[in-house]
Amino acid sequence: MGTRLSDSEQYRHLWGTTELESVFEERARLQRWLDILSALATAQARLGLIPSAAATLIAQHARAEMLDLDLIRAETRRTSHSMLGLIRALQQILPEPAREYVYVGATVQDITDTWFALVMRDVGAVAWRDLRAIEEALLALAAESRPMPGSVPDMIDFVAGQRVASDQTSTQENAWLLLAARAVQAEGRSIRLDIDGRETRGNFARTLSGPELVQTPINVTNVGTDDVAAVVTVTAVPEVPLPAGGQGFTIERNYFHLDGSAADASRVAQNERLVAVVKVTQTTRFPARIAITDLLPAGFEVDNPKLVQSADLAAFDWLPEITVAHSEVRSDRFVVAFDRSPEDTGELTFAYVVRAVSPGTYVHPPALVEDMYRPQFSARTATGKLEVVAAH
Repeated sequence: MGTRLSDSEQYRHLWGTTELESVFEERARLQRWLDILSALATAQARLGLIPSAAATLIAQHARAEMLDLDLIRAETRRTSHSMLGLIRALQQILPEPAREYVYVGATVQDITDTWFALVMRDVGAVAWRDLRAIEEALLALAAESRPMPGSVPDMIDFVAGQRVASDQTSTQENAWLLLAARAVQAEGRSIRLDIDGRETRGNFARTLSGPELVQTPINVTNVGTDDVAAVVTVTAVPEVPLPAGGQGFTIERNYFHLDGSAADASRVAQNERLVAVVKVTQTTRFPARIAITDLLPAGFEVDNPKLVQSADLAAFDWLPEITVAHSEVRSDRFVVAFDRSPEDTGELTFAYVVRAVSPGTYVHPPALVEDMYRPQFSARTATGKLEVVAAH
């Protein structure tokens, strides 16, 4: 039974949100402490202070769901040491050679201060995200008002500045920005521009490739009486393929033949069918709406829009049964969405069938996972290359 208003089923919503409760709840705190111990061991191994094999084992076993919580409680009571119960529980499940390297050189204050800093970072990110969404919603509502308030240009400048300062935006923020842009665009009829010697009225937009812009530059002059904002957006392919990486998730993608044997996706015969298996592990304890996008190389296409379940192919009876919130197939990707609560643990694994259709050598884009409302949590596989060999 709760003894504080913040624990009350009736009143707790006045003091916090489910999202922030998941940051501070006990299981999340234990997992964060374990994450810190794992990071400490990894850093010490990198500096040669402890064996690399021990650090790897600590990272593999530092999961709250693997620990004996009764042991943690008992050891904490017995020793009156706030960290020793956790240390003993982790050592209990570790192989013998790694046990002595848990918590080397650290203090309780080191762990708890680091935890508090990480929690404040998470709380700040949530607050900052929600404030940006409010700013963008106010801009959209103001821009849709008629007549449009005179403060809208200043609001646009402010929101644009916030957007530049943040390298990531959530699905909610993007939706409000789109509504605001549409409303502002409707007021662009008074714009007068000279485009390469020809006067035009209204908004102007054009998409050009790099070579086109080099060969034929565009000269734009504002010939109206009011200031006009010009925005240039550049998209490009990295010169160096992006490595695997991320925060809050890990993601891996593997290919198998229909008989269940592992397939080498770097060289595939034309018309060959493969099973793509994507596995995602969420390393945070937040409730989340997760979007997973598996980008296809140009030589592949989705053979069947249906997710492969364990009963569909005899060689894949190890695939888990899953419930998706949404799935869709496009010409260049397979997209799946899941809803996750703080109690959900373990991996998300799904599979589908692809076919190699067009001979040639192609870039193999990464598979991506992201928390749709916490864009700082995302991950990707490495970018690669593959060859589809023509059938004879």
